[in-house]
Amino acid sequence: QKEVSRELKELYESDQKDQNDESWNEGTGAEFVRRQKERRDRVMEIIEAGLLADLADWTCAAMLLQHGQAADDYLLAHVLSMPCGIEDQPGGRFMSAATLDRFLQTVGRAQIFTTQSGAADPSVYAPVEPFDDSMHQTLRALFNLPPLPEKKEKEKSGKGPSAKDLPKLLELSRKEAVAEGQEPEWLQRTREIVLAGALKSDKDFDSAARVLLASRDPDDLLSAHVLAMCAAFKGRSPAARVFCAETLDRFLLAIDKKQRFDTARADGKPREPRAPLPDFVLREYGLTPASR
Repeated sequence: QKEVSRELKELYESDQKDQNDESWNEGTGAEFVRRQKERRDRVMEIIEAGLLADLADWTCAAMLLQHGQAADDYLLAHVLSMPCGIEDQPGGRFMSAATLDRFLQTVGRAQIFTTQSGAADPSVYAPVEPFDDSMHQTLRALFNLPPLPEKKEKEKSGKGPSAKDLPKLLELSRKEAVAEGQEPEWLQRTREIVLAGALKSDKDFDSAARVLLASRDPDDLLSAHVLAMCAAFKGRSPAARVFCAETLDRFLLAIDKKQRFDTARADGKPREPRAPLPDFVLREYGLTPASR
């Protein structure tokens, strides 16, 4: 295991060296891609063998997969980065955001954290299209992301939607099913609370996520997943990890992708389509094959 961990660190360092190498151009790009693929293939062998040890290994593997070429690479990188973010490992929270952004763009959806930039200078705000930059800074801050310059003035404190309404809104969401094309008031009000940055405690984030999870809209389900991560970052409870898995599965199924944790079930069986994760990943989230 120590040898595998050492190898992962070496693969990570090799990847970072290539990423920072300014000599790459169109003529040498094929060699760069080949080396990326070799590293990525080796990481997948290590994951499939269940040989990721501590979260430092998970961080290295997530970064290597983040530099992959397919949506499945980025989604697995997101799955691996979330526990690192929950335990506040260096770079873990940023990676939780960046991996999700890259996955979203690869499947034709807008990035929501604006981590994917078209500018070489990270201080320049130039997010790659498509993007949605409506996320409040209080959420961005939990992912260790800087505020967006043009939104600083808009997000001054003032009277507005309150998280105190969430218990009542959650109760309403459990009583009233959302029909196709309908947007009940409790759903609209919860969206307003989230956009206003009124969520403070892990309970606030959890409650808002559970309300949005009652929606049929994939955008609401994606927001529920982001809020579930925020709740896990702040509370670090075992239940919060499970909820991160549940919200991701619900979002994936809503956009016709395979669920990964098998948390969405029908008639006692996991809903299709599905692509179950290795058991050691499930255990990190508080899930086991028996509980699936």
